[in-house]
Amino acid sequence: MSVFTKHNFLNILPLFALLASSLFSTVANAESVLQILPTRVVLEQQRWMTVTLVNRGDEEGSYRLFMRNIRAESNGSFKEITEEDEVLEGELFADSMVRFSPRRVTVPARSKQQVRVVLRKPKGLADGEYRSHLVFRKLPKQESVLEEEQDDKMDFAFKPIVEVTIPVIVRHGKLTAEASLSDLAIREDEDDGPQVYIDIQRSGSRSLYGDLDVWWQAANGEEQRIAYAKGIAVYTPNKNRSLEIGILPDITVSGPGQLRAVFKEDAAYGGDLNAEITVKQ
Repeated sequence: MSVFTKHNFLNILPLFALLASSLFSTVANAESVLQILPTRVVLEQQRWMTVTLVNRGDEEGSYRLFMRNIRAESNGSFKEITEEDEVLEGELFADSMVRFSPRRVTVPARSKQQVRVVLRKPKGLADGEYRSHLVFRKLPKQESVLEEEQDDKMDFAFKPIVEVTIPVIVRHGKLTAEASLSDLAIREDEDDGPQVYIDIQRSGSRSLYGDLDVWWQAANGEEQRIAYAKGIAVYTPNKNRSLEIGILPDITVSGPGQLRAVFKEDAAYGGDLNAEITVKQ
């Protein structure tokens, strides 16, 4: 089972980037210039959706598309699920009912290309939320990875594998969800300074997706936003999502007061839930 971590909207995965020679080896960072819009696909009433690949680089890029099943952890990390892994209770995957075309695309520099994602529900599909991830893997240029220098020393150049993934969610039947917040606090981190800690609780048959804002109200009644997190998901079958959010620069929280956190679902992806919590600090 492969493990990787989540970042804000897309999962950009430089899986391997290594330059090796007879004298030294270094790790090289690879950055994708690919942007995917939208950053998530939710198929509920509609049967298809168009996804746009935007190449913001100065060179054309070719990409291979395929589906991957991924397990979301309560701390925000992800694990790729292979055939050898045991499926947990409540984990439902969409890969068998989602089709997309084309499966390989080349996007010219400073241009865009569209991919059509189509849902084909099988007969007798049980109610629930099904999720898999659509992977856009950048294909390397056709270059030799082994070169012989004049001094008869060999240089190896292993090209990085860069991937961008977006969730594809299929909702079938009458699904419900509830959201609540708990364990809101500010604690000091030795490396990162003061952090906001909070848990988002989920119940029901569908996932949550939205934004979180945290406010501090001092004893004089003045309130200011001290932290926020955009695009937070609590996927099924998880019951909660634990967050640690850094306080905004130039913000100082001191003295008596109260913390207030508000989570709002993004209506663009089929949610309209709000949750709020206030605690004295």
